Amino acid sequence: MSVENIAGIDKDNVKFAAVIQELGVYATNGEFDLDTGDTEYTVLYMDIPENTDEGIYYVRVTVSDDDVKRVIYRDVIVED
Repeated sequence: MSVENIAGIDKDNVKFAAVIQELGVYATNGEFDLDTGDTEYTVLYMDIPENTDEGIYYVRVTVSDDDVKRVIYRDVIVED
């Protein structure tokens, strides 16, 4: 995942979080600063439970700080 600061304001204490609510799986990174014009990349690892049924699950990805929250959804396909 990546996030770019195009707001023209330096942002502090920004964090990524991802959750698959159906599976109770959650991942986050530590907080970081995102200065104007900078781009930050991160990889979040999520351990899918072994007994998970095949199918498509929705991952809710959030990028936030103390003032702003952005949410996107991505699909994860679980196959046997």
